[in-house]
Amino acid sequence: MATQFDPEMDEFTRQQAFADVLRKQSMEQGGQMMGRMFVPKSGLQSFAEGAAGGYMGASANQGRLALDQQRQQQVADFLRSKPSATMERQTDILNSDQASQLIHGDVAPQPRMETVQ
Repeated sequence: MATQFDPEMDEFTRQQAFADVLRKQSMEQGGQMMGRMFVPKSGLQSFAEGAAGGYMGASANQGRLALDQQRQQQVADFLRSKPSATMERQTDILNSDQASQLIHGDVAPQPRMETVQ
């Protein structure tokens, strides 16, 4: 299945991926070699990475939800501005003179017949 190009949603996906990387790094017990010594990662650094990842992930989710709501509102506004064909047809039928006559029992409907000459 082919996916559509959606730059706005792609931006939120990138933010979410980066946030996931930061959260994953915060859970690792790594460190760095400084010369001949291994310097473990500090707890503050792990906390900062986790907090940044959490904030970015929440921000991406909020942005994604706002974009979804905006798009749903646009679709709803479009559908409200375009009455359906069946509603127009029903309204036309109910407002016609022939329908009024049928409802009140004045006249039976007359079939339309074309004469060919």
